[in-house]
Amino acid sequence: MFKQNLYFKEFLDLSKKNYSLQITNHANEYPRLSDVVMDDNVQTNKIVSDIRLSNGSSMNPKIMVTSDVSFALECQRCLGSVSWNESLNIDCEIINDEESSFSKETHINRITVDEEGISIAKIIEDEILSIIPMSIMHKSIELCENNDTLSLFLSNNETKETTDKKKRPFSELSKILKKGKK
Repeated sequence: MFKQNLYFKEFLDLSKKNYSLQITNHANEYPRLSDVVMDDNVQTNKIVSDIRLSNGSSMNPKIMVTSDVSFALECQRCLGSVSWNESLNIDCEIINDEESSFSKETHINRITVDEEGISIAKIIEDEILSIIPMSIMHKSIELCENNDTLSLFLSNNETKETTDKKKRPFSELSKILKKGKK
C-alpha cells in the first residue's frame, strides 16, 4: 500500500477510517534517493515515517507525514562521508484532478491525484529531495577526511590576510590615490 499508486477514491476511503501507519524505509528502496546517498549502508541511510490520513477541512483526504531522515551524503570538499539528519513534516490535502479547478481555497497545501494515482512513497521521496542541501560539506576543513597539509596551510594564510585587511581597511585607498597622481 505504501509504494503502490493509490487513486483518489482509495485515499478518501482510508481517510474516513483515520488510517495511520509507521514505517521504516531505507534510501536504497527509493530510485532517486539511492543516487544521492553516499553508501549502501542501511543503518545510516534510513527514513522513519509516521503517516496519518484523515478528513481535511473541505472533506477531502488529508495526509500528515512526520519523518526522521538520516543519510550519509558526500562532502563536496573532500568527497568523504557527512552525516545528515533532518526532520520532515508534510501536511496537505489530496484533491481529485477533475475537481481541482473548482476549489477557490489557496491557503491549503494540496497534492492533485490524476487518473494514474500517486503513491505515498513518491510524496515522501519528493519532499526529502527538496530539503537535501545542494552543496553539503563538513562544518570546517579540519573535519574533512582527505585533508592534506597544503590545504590547511592555504586556509591559515587566507585567514591571516583577511585579518590584516580588517586591521587596515583604508590601505588599498592609499595605493589608488598614488596611482591617480602619477
